[in-house]
Amino acid sequence: MENLNEKLNLKNVKYWALGFNSNFDRLSFFKKEEYWQAIDYAIDDPRPAAKKARRLFKEIQVGDFILIKGYGGSHDLIVHFKAQVLSKDSENERLELQKVNGLLYKGKAPRGAGAGIWHDTILQVKREKDIELLFGENVKDMKSAFIDWMIEKSKPNYFNNDKLKWSNYLDDSLNYFKKDIFQCTATNYKEIISLIEQTMNANKPLFYKNDGAKDSGKLAAILGKENYTKFLEGYFNDEDILINQKSSYRRPLNQILFGPPGTGKTYRTISNAIAIVNPDFDLNQKRSIIKKEYNRLSQEGSIIFTTFHQSMSYEDFVEGIKPKIGKEANVQYVIEDGVFKCMIKNALSEYLQLNSSDSEDFETLYLKYIETLKPFQKSREGLFKTKTGVELMLANVNESSILVKYLWSNNKKEKEGQHTFSVTKEKLKRVLLEEVVPSEVRSLKAELHPLVGHIHCELFAVYKNFYDFVISQNGSIETVKYNPKDLIFDDVMEEITTLTKEEIKNKPVKNSVLIIDEINRGNVSGIFGELITLLEKDKRIGEEEEILVKLPYSKKEFGIPLNLHIIGTMNTADRSVESLDTALRRRFEFKEMMPNYDVIKSEEVDGIKLADILKTINERIALLIDRDHTIGHSYFFGINTKEELANAFNNKIVPLLQEYFYGDYGKIGLVLGEGFVEEQKNKELKFSSFKYEGKEDFIAPTYHLKKVTFESIIEAVKNIFNTDNN
Repeated sequence: MENLNEKLNLKNVKYWALGFNSNFDRLSFFKKEEYWQAIDYAIDDPRPAAKKARRLFKEIQVGDFILIKGYGGSHDLIVHFKAQVLSKDSENERLELQKVNGLLYKGKAPRGAGAGIWHDTILQVKREKDIELLFGENVKDMKSAFIDWMIEKSKPNYFNNDKLKWSNYLDDSLNYFKKDIFQCTATNYKEIISLIEQTMNANKPLFYKNDGAKDSGKLAAILGKENYTKFLEGYFNDEDILINQKSSYRRPLNQILFGPPGTGKTYRTISNAIAIVNPDFDLNQKRSIIKKEYNRLSQEGSIIFTTFHQSMSYEDFVEGIKPKIGKEANVQYVIEDGVFKCMIKNALSEYLQLNSSDSEDFETLYLKYIETLKPFQKSREGLFKTKTGVELMLANVNESSILVKYLWSNNKKEKEGQHTFSVTKEKLKRVLLEEVVPSEVRSLKAELHPLVGHIHCELFAVYKNFYDFVISQNGSIETVKYNPKDLIFDDVMEEITTLTKEEIKNKPVKNSVLIIDEINRGNVSGIFGELITLLEKDKRIGEEEEILVKLPYSKKEFGIPLNLHIIGTMNTADRSVESLDTALRRRFEFKEMMPNYDVIKSEEVDGIKLADILKTINERIALLIDRDHTIGHSYFFGINTKEELANAFNNKIVPLLQEYFYGDYGKIGLVLGEGFVEEQKNKELKFSSFKYEGKEDFIAPTYHLKKVTFESIIEAVKNIFNTDNN
């Protein structure tokens, strides 16, 4: 998050107080999912309050700050949540938010001229003193920063440096204190330290080993003078540390969105990735426009999407030796870059500047060159010559390749060669990048074959002609400008190593995003290999603790730049967060995405609210299995008819429950009811006369699925709500 105090000085930023209509279930979703959507008036509601709410909503902009408030009693105001607006959906009257950590105001509501009406759904906070009171204190959630500080210490090594376990442990510790000890400001941190000391001294059996503490004094050691207390004093006594901490936690470099299937994890990554790569893009647009921007960024290589699976390996992800069939059907083995290495190359290339402006770029030179060739198309003129002097004619030319044929002497039966050879623009670029001088080439096979393959003889003839043209235009091939993304990985790394750490850290560059869908389905340790250490911010290129490793196949140096963000998605129904590799978990931040019933609150079929159906089903699944196996709201998106509802159950929900309960249709019946599962008594079933002890015990009821149709779906769904208490 950006510095809140800096935001206070920006004239175009506004501050808003938003209500939630006293619906605390809704409030919990707003806080958990970081959004707001509480204009409950009908679209055509003519009342002044409805019109006022919609008029003010139109004025809210991306970048504004909001608080979600409750108001009642003797002018008492409670701030439940503070955030900054990340995007705005005008059509659905919804705001996507990013939480601002800090103390939440509780007290008398501002009054007097200019204070506004605090029971309104939307209120603009205008007075400076009110903004300072409600938004202005620079509050930090110190938990994450403290965890990082503890992990960096060599001793002691608590929880194997697992960030998730650290976070859970510190959250549990809050039960011992009357206020959140991790919400601190420069003015109250000493009070927090005093509160910790007083609480521990007053409850010694809970904290101290010698007084019988169950955890052998671990919590006291973590929160005591050598750790948390020391951390707070150092943090708030050093202004530079404070500034650096703010900037470094603005947006996580490595993040995993996790939750049950259908909660919108993959959907959310698209908006998140665009916001990282192109922060100026307005996400408050139609989904089709957002997808178009996502596709554009993907095509240019700023965003790469991949999916982990059981057979994914280090060789697929980073680099590996792959077989390649040559022209003569012989097998060759080449080192091939994986998706991660390609992504790193794209991100690193953003740090490289094009050469000086007094020379032309390759693309312009190539287009000029082919214009000079066009008059010679299909002319029996020896425009090109091989290294041995054999002439070739120009067959055709376009923006991507130059086609040539051999031109035979008149004593030959053929007036020209029958085969056409294609010399592509990319191959010419590759040779020019290597700064090959034709007159210095001794062996085509040794010097050009590794670059362009078997077409080296024909390419040499065209390249020599192109080389002469470049010299005549540019004076030198060394000053030709290239798009850095056209360079191979080795060339990019070579250029990066010429930059100082200061140049890398201070250079404004475009971010890149690698999206890893279903990250928990692959063997993460095996896929990342030794590179998992490099994911940490302080180990990235340009940082003081920068680490470069030598790759096992290419033997080339490899590092990860600061402008690369990784977003993973994880289906908790496949594997729980706890079962993930510890090394991975402590290098990623985790954001939970659970079913959001508010998203489908307005959708219903034949008067039955789909949100109520989903909530009822999920409550039962959570009891029978766990919350990680609940069903996401996307399963009910866009359902308007009985046919669509029946298809959703038959083709999506029931098959998912079959997988969850391993074919135990009885438990599926407990979730969905008699409309979807029927009991078969089996009382009349008779076994053969074969003697088998206790065979009568097998004659028990069995359960079978009932396929629903558009005619039966409504009655079946109504049965979901029937209970033994009805």
